[in-house]
Amino acid sequence: PNNKWANERSKVISRYIVLEMQMNKNQAKFLQETLYDKYAINRELTSSKDLSKDEIEAVYKETFSMISQRLLSKFTKKQFERISELEREKMNQLRN
Repeated sequence: PNNKWANERSKVISRYIVLEMQMNKNQAKFLQETLYDKYAINRELTSSKDLSKDEIEAVYKETFSMISQRLLSKFTKKQFERISELEREKMNQLRN
């Protein structure tokens, strides 16, 4: 991974989710790679681009949609919802 910020963020957040959900190694690896892609894409498309709040929101929605499909290809809807919930939880902790 060439985006250090996204790499660190995906490691911390996926580790939290993996422990909470007791995922196996394959699930853990897939989750971290997927979250890395999400954060790297968002950062790449929004960082220093002088975008409006609406444009940034549109990027996030598009990325969320793409990443959701990827996660739903390996996890059940219920697992996906839990992943999303735990991701938000951890992100809020990191902001405080």
